[in-house]
Amino acid sequence: MCQDMAERLEQAEKKEAAIAAALQVDVKDLDTGVSAPKSIEAITDTQMTRSIRVTDHYDRRNWLQRAKIVFIFLHPNIGAKHSADTAAFTGVKENTLLTWLYQKKMIQGWLPLVEAMDAATAIAALPVAVQDLFSHVDPDSTVCIKQFKRKIGCSLNQRKILFKGGKVSMKLFCCPSFKLF
Repeated sequence: MCQDMAERLEQAEKKEAAIAAALQVDVKDLDTGVSAPKSIEAITDTQMTRSIRVTDHYDRRNWLQRAKIVFIFLHPNIGAKHSADTAAFTGVKENTLLTWLYQKKMIQGWLPLVEAMDAATAIAALPVAVQDLFSHVDPDSTVCIKQFKRKIGCSLNQRKILFKGGKVSMKLFCCPSFKLF
């Protein structure tokens, strides 16, 4: 067994010498010594650092921020329903944006906010460098959200009864998660 290893080592040295001669390289200059540290535990303990999470794994946005991003996506002169472009200049992932647009529970959250929003409010949420690109957009323009109202079966004439400290009030509201009447 030892003789076999000795032969392999000798063959490897011959091959190394042949390659070095062909490339005109001095192999001895390239060799670096290999040494084992005395105490591996001491070195690993001093080299390890505690990992720190800079941001949460999931991006958390409130409903108003989501509504502004959806408005930008839906506006014909800003996002023009291009999810990749909207994602690029708002900083939201494209899949996240599409989730906001197609899940009923998400639509119920942003729909009333987008309905009341105008282009000036949405553009103001963009970075200043990007805002200049949309200076031609009418600040009072809005977006059409009829398809989303149909998707969640929203009726603007639904009523909600609020009870606050002895007083009962009735208000009109949009897109409830459940119907009272």
